[in-house]
Amino acid sequence: MSQSTFSGPIRSGTQRDGGPQAGQPFPLQGFNVGRPILTQIVTIPLANMLSAGSTFTAFNLPAGSKIVGFDVDETVALVTATNLGLTVGNGAILNAAGGTILAASPNSLVTTFNTGATIGKVAQATIDAAIQVALANNIGTYDMPVTITATAATANATAGSVTCTLRYVQRNADGT
Repeated sequence: MSQSTFSGPIRSGTQRDGGPQAGQPFPLQGFNVGRPILTQIVTIPLANMLSAGSTFTAFNLPAGSKIVGFDVDETVALVTATNLGLTVGNGAILNAAGGTILAASPNSLVTTFNTGATIGKVAQATIDAAIQVALANNIGTYDMPVTITATAATANATAGSVTCTLRYVQRNADGT
């Protein structure tokens, strides 16, 4: 199987430009172009996960992206820990040319939620309640690293893993 890389937002549809259809009050009624939902996936092995928390860069999103969802599947049951707390945030955004920090203050895109200890999908309602809508709506004008902090609540996990899927729409760099 081959893969392709595109450098800009992907749009699909047959009617890119045009006015509203006759009798329709909204200006976009004549358009049918949309953008696909994209995903990035990471599997986190939890052996020896520190109870104090471990943070790593899990994803990198293009400028202007809108996060539309986050899915977590526990693929191998936790051993020793009774649950794992996950927090999704943004990392420092660096200027590629000089390595200077453009935006350093990490924010929670998804506040901490618990996975439980057994194999299965983490309840979507649990994740959705933790998503910070205002921050996830438009990540800004720079590509953004997305971090995950994993914290075992009761003890360090000696085994287990979770697979995290970040769903997003790539918009123009200005968020439109």
